[in-house]
Amino acid sequence: AALNASANRLARRLQRAGVRPGDPVALLMKRSIELVAAQLAVLKCGAFYVPLDEQAPARRWAELVEDSGAALLLVLPGDEERELPPVHGLVVDLDEGLSGDAENLADVDSQLEDLAYLMYTSGSTGRPKGVRVPHRAIGRIAIDNGYAEFLSSDRVAFLSNPAFDASTMEVWAALLNGGTLVTLATDTVLDAPRMAEALTQQGITAI
Repeated sequence: AALNASANRLARRLQRAGVRPGDPVALLMKRSIELVAAQLAVLKCGAFYVPLDEQAPARRWAELVEDSGAALLLVLPGDEERELPPVHGLVVDLDEGLSGDAENLADVDSQLEDLAYLMYTSGSTGRPKGVRVPHRAIGRIAIDNGYAEFLSSDRVAFLSNPAFDASTMEVWAALLNGGTLVTLATDTVLDAPRMAEALTQQGITAI
């Protein structure tokens, strides 16, 4: 309920910033509750999100923002000081709280074939290519997919790069099945003993 309320308030903030159905919104954010709230908020506006790899060089961010046509970039507090693409930036800070109406948006009607996100390939063999993913595809991979059952009792670890497609399964398989999504910091994920300890402490059931 708290996550949904935060996403609703952020969605209205995005609408005030000019986001309309079908618009691309770039996300330059590490794994965090703020990132998940931002993804939800963008979709609540009927727009689609464009996740950027925060570890990529600034030149790559600028190229992908230009290619996607995103006119708005969401970042975490403190990241506005980085060398960001030349578009309007908006800082997402849930700790400070977002004022305003926390009710679900009633004036947006997204369809199954509408875009949910645009994700780019690594570009290791040339220019990165954008893959257009509709809402239908997220539902297909997260619900009754035939090979991995997710329950409301599951605690799913969010440990993939948000700009990599494995994150789709982690985030949406948890949320769309009523489970719990547990974000793990990069320094924890890259340290095997700390990772093992975190999985135990957090009661993770799926990675």
